[in-house]
Amino acid sequence: MRLGSRPTSSCGTSGLIRTTDYGNRKGVTLRRTDLNTRFPGLLALLASEATSG
Repeated sequence: MRLGSRPTSSCGTSGLIRTTDYGNRKGVTLRRTDLNTRFPGLLALLASEATSG
């Protein structure tokens, strides 16, 4: 089975990003709730490091 032949509902549901098929393009979003559940405080830490330099 080719990756492109998978149904949209099963794409991107196992990792930390969600892939949405819009027909001729794909959207990728971060699964923030799942990420915060698995790694509490990680996004806040990365955001504070990015702003502090």
